[in-house]
Amino acid sequence: MSFQNLDVTVGKVVDAWGFGPLTKILTPDSLEMEEALSHVSCNAVIQDKKDNYLKKINPVSLDFSAIAKGYAVDELAILLLSDPAVKGFMIDVGGELQINGRKHKNLPWSVGISHPYKIGLPIYKVPILIRTK
Repeated sequence: MSFQNLDVTVGKVVDAWGFGPLTKILTPDSLEMEEALSHVSCNAVIQDKKDNYLKKINPVSLDFSAIAKGYAVDELAILLLSDPAVKGFMIDVGGELQINGRKHKNLPWSVGISHPYKIGLPIYKVPILIRTK
């Protein structure tokens, strides 16, 4: 895995805006943002390719949430695709989707946004593209 194009040291900025584990409601002021941004530096983390680990060399807060769900979905899909007994699946991890094959009784998968007041009816159905090899 390469981290060349992704700066995972944005943890303090994510927290300042209330998207991290320390949720808050107020918008950060300029001093708080300046403080948070002072802890963002992709040079503060080094990757040891030989032993396959990351090491912080300066005090930064790492945040992998930009890739975590997609990575989990991809890894699970690889596992399911390797099992010949699995004829179809839909994986959803926080809105990150991967679909393969068909569901039970050979029915097609359906993805949509549920109507908040009309139970069982969609507001929008997402078209599903079928890939061919």
